[in-house]
Amino acid sequence: MDFAKSMVSSPGPSSSSNLSLVAPSSDEDNNGLRALNVIASNEALINELGCEAKGLVESHIPRSNTITPSSLCVIFASYASLSFVYATPNQKYSNRNGVFHHNDFIGKEFGVKVPSRCSDGFVYIMRPTVELWAHSLNHRTQICHPLDQSVVTLNLHLKPGSIVLESGTGSGAMSHALSRAVAPNGKVWSYEFNKVRAETANEEFKKNGVDNICTCEHRD
Repeated sequence: MDFAKSMVSSPGPSSSSNLSLVAPSSDEDNNGLRALNVIASNEALINELGCEAKGLVESHIPRSNTITPSSLCVIFASYASLSFVYATPNQKYSNRNGVFHHNDFIGKEFGVKVPSRCSDGFVYIMRPTVELWAHSLNHRTQICHPLDQSVVTLNLHLKPGSIVLESGTGSGAMSHALSRAVAPNGKVWSYEFNKVRAETANEEFKKNGVDNICTCEHRD
């Protein structure tokens, strides 16, 4: 999932008024950086203020809109019917709407409408989010749903860089929510007494790209 990727830095907009790049300090807010870069790129405003423009480096998480082989894709057939696949060339996915070939959406952008090759049915291929994952994952146990996830993360005052201990991984829905809250440089240590569930959770964390943030240990 995109939120688990490492952050990268890129220069903000430049201007012709002796622009120089400066690295942001650790406590500078990214929204503030963007606002300052907007000012730095506005030559008319710079001339009016009579000051030197300085473009700041912005930190952001790279995001790809393109579905590639191994991408986690949420299959949206209806609000009550969501599932997922990992995009694999030459593979097929079937549901009551028809048969859908992975080749028909690999290389396309998330959100694409994919028609069945054998019926009038169709599905949408959605970008995975914590909320969509909670609806589409295989429920090996009862899960913490998105509304409850929000209440928990809010009351724990989680933020990027936080370290969290989760007791009971279960199906991993809450683990993904915690991972998003502490990304990209935080850590979630999750413990599960059931060995099969612990192994399955770690496999999903790796496939979903959050294993750098979330680790499941088989312990009681």
